[in-house]
Amino acid sequence: MAITRTYTVGFEGSVRRQDNLAGPWIDVSVVNSIPLVVANLLDVETDPNDGDKVIVVGDGTATNNVFGIYVSTDAGATWQIPGGNYQTNVGAGQNLQWYEVWWLDSNNIFVAGQQGYVAKSTDGGLTFNLCTQLPLVPSCPTCQPSTQPVFSVHFPTPLIGVVGTP
Repeated sequence: MAITRTYTVGFEGSVRRQDNLAGPWIDVSVVNSIPLVVANLLDVETDPNDGDKVIVVGDGTATNNVFGIYVSTDAGATWQIPGGNYQTNVGAGQNLQWYEVWWLDSNNIFVAGQQGYVAKSTDGGLTFNLCTQLPLVPSCPTCQPSTQPVFSVHFPTPLIGVVGTP
């Protein structure tokens, strides 16, 4: 029988896992593997075909070279920071935020974040690369156009998606 895994994320890099919807929550926090991650985590998703493969997103900082996307292939026992160019949208010493992760299939994963950025992995989370930045839009009818964060993302196919902004 396959093990069902449920995850929750929170403050200071915390991740908890529960197996088979019963028993205690197990601490599998990112900070256990990557001590510099003291940021808030905002979303968690698992591979639709393998509950041991999990991605969490949240705050990051260029100062510590932790960029807000963290990947585990062993149910949270260890965590890695993926490669790719997703971290290039933040300057030195600035913070970076990713708000949501969407796992389409075992290879294609999207993350949505600050300043209208969306990044995509086509290799199961080993790397994430920026795929778009939304255009400047006004946040109200009389406001000047500005970059808006992307708070939600849904891709029914690898090439067609919908994002949500304020």
